Amino acid sequence: PRREGKATAAPAPRVAVLMPYVGRWYFAHVLESIERVLSDHGIETAVRRPFDARGQRICFHPDWLASGIRGIIAVSAPTPESDLCAAADAGVPVVLIGIEHPARATGRLDAIEAGRLAAQHLIDLGHRRIAVVGEGASEDWRGSATHDRRRGFALAMETAGIAWDPRLDVHSDFTVRGGARSAEALWAMPDRPTAVLALSDEMALGVLGSAQAANIAVPSELSVIGIDDHDATAVLGLTTVAHPVETLGELAALQMVAHLDTGGRVERKQLRLPVSLIVRNSTAPAN
Repeated sequence: PRREGKATAAPAPRVAVLMPYVGRWYFAHVLESIERVLSDHGIETAVRRPFDARGQRICFHPDWLASGIRGIIAVSAPTPESDLCAAADAGVPVVLIGIEHPARATGRLDAIEAGRLAAQHLIDLGHRRIAVVGEGASEDWRGSATHDRRRGFALAMETAGIAWDPRLDVHSDFTVRGGARSAEALWAMPDRPTAVLALSDEMALGVLGSAQAANIAVPSELSVIGIDDHDATAVLGLTTVAHPVETLGELAALQMVAHLDTGGRVERKQLRLPVSLIVRNSTAPAN
């Protein structure tokens, strides 16, 4: 006799989210917005790092692509063409966040404009010795937003006809502690900068703490500006360039949902979201 039983529910589709960091503010907010949208549509999120324990990039190998992953959202993660082709061959769609690609679905913040807006604000205040706290030369991610922020800074300086002192370029690791540590080299200069542009708010918060420890008054002696509009910036009065991080994650997730719902190809939308300057009390005219 045939035994009747309850039908086993089909497992929820899974989308892999690749990101190099989870705890940092930008990545945490993007991930939260992706998870919220996918969950609302009955899709599970599987967070994966694009690097192994030795720092080597993990390729899209066939076994992984065949393990039930229905889609991939890569957030500021190195994604070479060979991986994108492997995913396409396996029928796994890919949406890129923070990486420019002319033939793929991508979502980006206008990072060049963010860097330009931040620099122009300092220039308009009369600052000329402007330091930049950002990524080092070893950070070679294709399409990295921080590289574009630096490009925007250089564009504003060039347009204003300001010759920039390369000694004012210091490297950090995009943490508060890293920003504080990197800024110490600036205070030791005999002609220290009158302003600092940190390529993320977390580093800018570190610069503020380092300046306070060195008895440098902000903003009367030093102006500081960041980029992101981190949750703490309003409380601490940090001038910043804000961008819609949550919207970026939501739009990428909706692109993936549209593919999984219809089974069609991911529309190759090239989304670039705007940014805006928020002036608080960490910047002032140069003395």
